Amino acid sequence: MNLHMTPTQEQAVTPDVAESSMTPQPMTPKPGSLLFQIHTTLEDLTSSPHAHDAIELMLAGLASLSLIRADHPIPLWLLLVASPSSFKTAGLQPLRTLPSVYFLDNLTENSFLSGYVSEGNTRLGIRGKGLEKQLLPELNKKLVVIKDLTTLFSSKDEKVKQILGELQSIYDGSYRKATGTLGLLEAESIFNLVACITPQAIKQHQRHMSAIGSRFLMFRLPALTHSEREEGFERMWDEAGQAGKWSQMTQLVANLFAELTASPPTVEPESDLQKCELNDLSLLLARGRGVLITEYDEDSMSREIVEVQIEEPYRALQQLRLLGRGLTLIHGRTGMTDHELEVLRRVVFSTIDPDRAKILGLFAEQPRLTRDLCVPALRRSPSRIVQLLTALERLSLVVLEKQQQVCTYLPHPDLEHVLRRRVMTVDHGVDLLGVSPTLTPNSPHTHTSQSPPADHRGLGGVCCSDEGKEGLP
Repeated sequence: MNLHMTPTQEQAVTPDVAESSMTPQPMTPKPGSLLFQIHTTLEDLTSSPHAHDAIELMLAGLASLSLIRADHPIPLWLLLVASPSSFKTAGLQPLRTLPSVYFLDNLTENSFLSGYVSEGNTRLGIRGKGLEKQLLPELNKKLVVIKDLTTLFSSKDEKVKQILGELQSIYDGSYRKATGTLGLLEAESIFNLVACITPQAIKQHQRHMSAIGSRFLMFRLPALTHSEREEGFERMWDEAGQAGKWSQMTQLVANLFAELTASPPTVEPESDLQKCELNDLSLLLARGRGVLITEYDEDSMSREIVEVQIEEPYRALQQLRLLGRGLTLIHGRTGMTDHELEVLRRVVFSTIDPDRAKILGLFAEQPRLTRDLCVPALRRSPSRIVQLLTALERLSLVVLEKQQQVCTYLPHPDLEHVLRRRVMTVDHGVDLLGVSPTLTPNSPHTHTSQSPPADHRGLGGVCCSDEGKEGLP
């Protein structure tokens, strides 16, 4: 299924302009483009193929600021989830010098609006009396970067709960706070956010994250393979080269956004096929991050599901659409392509609970699932697998069939198309060379692409030259 379509003569989507039904025609950047140079420089800095996905998502977070609509703001809040020393924080550093980026080391319960009063107070976009200079209005129309959100999640439970509650209100574009010194404070601010966090921190505060989880997208950087780790050691010992490459990366990122600011490209509306794909991904995301409410049942001596809370998919659609268009902008294209959709699919599966996502990922290889098939794949106990499969069935992600007293599970018909397709590792070099992989109509599990140049070095994924090819994940 090739999603590269021919445009009609309808109006294009520009910042703060409503959508039309125009179909996009992608514009492929040249190999010497700034984004291509960013990827080739990154290849010398890290051996993680998934860092290439992460850097594009960070850049898209900044680029998409111009697309947030004032009348109905849905910002992009993205968590980069990885173990310590996994590039997630280092990859944010090239953004530090940009004027539209606001770096924070941490958040406290009074970070956004404070009732503290001191001499020489000034007003700054906040309604109230005698106000201190406040942070929240300064963040308006900026990309907020929090280099380590794990510190916040290491705080006391009540503090974490309070700050996440504030973020939940701020996400909608305005925030009101009652203080004992200044009375009611109120501010309007809309901003994108990229923050780094470890998987353990999210797991420890899963209860609080589930309350605000629909506001965040996530991208999980998988652990390195043995060969990738060995390559990483070689890069780390090139100390002089590393320092020069980081300086080069910072300059390339600055040049990219100077170019986007000087000549902001127009993003065409998505084609009908792309809209269907985004709808499917949004539905998967909404159901995948659904919340199950349980109670202890004395008769069965176990916890039983008593309520299922699934958001409607519209916020998820707006989040994915904004991120996809941000990715389109940094590629210098006029419309979304299969490449952007594939990166979005990675984000969707990363945002879903890892165990849920692992089970759903098995449908790309297995026609139907059973408990015994899932146990070795997830390395979980049979009882835990039953809990997970039951949860997926209650969330309308799978359907249960019983065959000769054996419970089998199939993808829910609403999601058959998206679950049967394999989540691919994206080669950003191939994409930027103008031979972007496209989905074939005969197999939802594989990608095909035109042959790249013989000297092409794979950037963040499958090596595409004949020498040193790697298998798909």
